[in-house]
Amino acid sequence: QTVLENINLNKGKVRLDIGKRLKNMRKIPSLTFHIDDSIDYAMKIDELLKK
Repeated sequence: QTVLENINLNKGKVRLDIGKRLKNMRKIPSLTFHIDDSIDYAMKIDELLKK
């Protein structure tokens, strides 16, 4: 399994842990995890600008 799949499988546990730490919040929002590929995009733009 990839790291992202493992994180998504355990996001309920992460949300529960956040809820325990932030007791003053009434509701804990649902969590969504994704791969941030903005660095790759920025590098591609940088290479295009160098040409």
